[in-house]
Amino acid sequence: MYRHQSPQWDIEGSEWTVSVIEWMSAGPVSGSGCVNNTPARGKWVVQLSDQSLDTLAASRLLLKSLLEMESLPDAQRLAAEVENTLIKYYCSGGDEWRVGKKTKDVIVWRKPSEEFGGFLYKTQGIVKEVPNRIVDYIRPGPYRLGWDSLMTSLDIIGEFEQQGCCLMHYTTAGQLWNIIAPREFIDFSYTTDYQNGLLSCGVSVEYGKEQPNFVRGFNYPCGWFCIPLKSDPDHSLLTGFIQTDLRGMLPQTVVDTAMANSLVNFYNELRNALKTEV
Repeated sequence: MYRHQSPQWDIEGSEWTVSVIEWMSAGPVSGSGCVNNTPARGKWVVQLSDQSLDTLAASRLLLKSLLEMESLPDAQRLAAEVENTLIKYYCSGGDEWRVGKKTKDVIVWRKPSEEFGGFLYKTQGIVKEVPNRIVDYIRPGPYRLGWDSLMTSLDIIGEFEQQGCCLMHYTTAGQLWNIIAPREFIDFSYTTDYQNGLLSCGVSVEYGKEQPNFVRGFNYPCGWFCIPLKSDPDHSLLTGFIQTDLRGMLPQTVVDTAMANSLVNFYNELRNALKTEV
């Protein structure tokens, strides 16, 4: 089943808003009968902020959502594609990787991406915690926004029947004294078992309208493998693969510096959050 939650809409000339609008269907439907690719079969679930809202205003609001809404992506297909791509990265050899940044407990490598003209970054470090708790702090949910200083907002805007899948919208802060302006992303996210640990992965999708004051970035297949150490199961090896097209007119050296610094900082902030919220 597909479920779409739109943001709240203001009704022109009224203080009333619709708190939830959902389209629920068995799956996408193509051909006639669709409005902007919205499935034709299913039902709308509309919850108004006040039962006294007049029918005309509600109809106008619903029509506006119908015209502006897009169908959710195919979760099963995207989940399989991004999982297979990440496993290929994880199992590939190390000949092409070049060290981009190294600290005492985090390493960042890079190599040319096969997806776009930038780089695929690989990062690795040991985190003192079990995979389930680590991934709970990384994937979309109640924890991520509380500790990740780069992320300024995170909203789950679409849910799927397939376990571990969601559609998320998030924004990031400006970087390097705002040489890199704030970005926004719409990502499909998928979390699943891998070996005796977990994989949380995702990919950006073209969905929705861009927000003002943000540049829409695009994440090619990316994700995090979290595997417990055989020698010490209370510690996990966290390996990430990131390939982000920040878009805009940015020199590659600026992108490289920002990516390497943010990935090292990601581990430091994650470790601190896990220690603090025991």
